[in-house]
Amino acid sequence: MGKLSETYFGTDEVPQCIVLGGYQEAPFREVFGDLKTEFSCESSCFSGYLFSDPPLSVIKNVYGAPSAYEAVKTLKDGNCRAMTFVGYAQSRVGHEIGEVIVPTRIKGLDSISNEGELKPEVSKESLMVQPDEFGGRHLSKQAVTYESQEVDREIESFEPHSIDLELATIVKASNNLGIDCQFYLIISDRAFEDLFDEKKKNRKIESMIELLTKIKSRFAS
Repeated sequence: MGKLSETYFGTDEVPQCIVLGGYQEAPFREVFGDLKTEFSCESSCFSGYLFSDPPLSVIKNVYGAPSAYEAVKTLKDGNCRAMTFVGYAQSRVGHEIGEVIVPTRIKGLDSISNEGELKPEVSKESLMVQPDEFGGRHLSKQAVTYESQEVDREIESFEPHSIDLELATIVKASNNLGIDCQFYLIISDRAFEDLFDEKKKNRKIESMIELLTKIKSRFAS
């Protein structure tokens, strides 16, 4: 153990980690730019950062199930015991852009977590930050625009409230590898209708910065 974690974090003992799903360069700079960087590694899979005061690690640019699995595997390799995943999701039920949700029923169609429904052991009282919505059904699939008869059938039968690319793999991998995991999703769009709306894009980024600031402050306390 330790080779993966030493590559990304410069240590085989990785402290608590915040894992950022999707492209989050602006929130990352805004929230973590004031911390002293002890080590960093940027790669095509994801980027890892080790900070001090407080002891904290961050993985950013986790996009899709394969990258999500490799991120969790790297944390396990570094003996990391706790992680918080924060990503974006598409709403299927009319959430507002920027809302923070924590689903409790999750299914994966992403080639890694396709083994039935996941029901993570999470309570609202245990969360570091209280979401706008706790509960609900969530589906992770292979790609944003990927469509197939299987996906259509699953959406029709499961009726997910939200969809992303990473969460199911994050939950499954962290559970299998014994890493305590909290997770939050921020609504970025509503069934593609808001993808290119600059005002709503800014709202999701503002919400992400606000959420990450709250999580960071809890780690510092």
